[in-house]
Amino acid sequence: MPTPVGVDLWVTDGTAAGTRLVKSSQDGGGFDPKPMGTLGDSVVFPVLDSSGSGVELWISDGTARGTHLVQDINPGPDGSDPGGFVEIRHLPGSEPTNITLSKNTVAEAVADGTVVGKLNAADPDGNDGFTYLVLDDAGGRFAVSGGKLVVADGLSLDFEQNASYSVQVQVTDGA
Repeated sequence: MPTPVGVDLWVTDGTAAGTRLVKSSQDGGGFDPKPMGTLGDSVVFPVLDSSGSGVELWISDGTARGTHLVQDINPGPDGSDPGGFVEIRHLPGSEPTNITLSKNTVAEAVADGTVVGKLNAADPDGNDGFTYLVLDDAGGRFAVSGGKLVVADGLSLDFEQNASYSVQVQVTDGA
């Protein structure tokens, strides 16, 4: 097994005053100065750990607390010698999720077509062309029109009969 070398992990903003030690090789690792890639605001890189786990994958957000072993992928002195990682930001064709409604209350006995709230969704592949479909319209009381939840039968909204209604909406993006 190779011996960890005395290479330390530093972070900098490009100035002498903004350069500081994050983690020392004396703390249990031989840091490879060549990052393998990024994960959000963090950097992933191989470390030859002095504890005997070989070369494994580490991550750092630029702080001592946020610098640690990701996982001992191949336990034992041989390590996993990580490499060849690919960062996936999104999967093209992914369906949108997290449907939100800007407002979720409406007065009783309002006119048909009254807007309850605007629908929105999160889409991992960045497609903004959403199509909304009402799966459960609370007995015909609600509908979707132009990306908005609207009242379909205002006369059937009676607070004394039912204080709330459940509506189920599905979103697609045509991907």
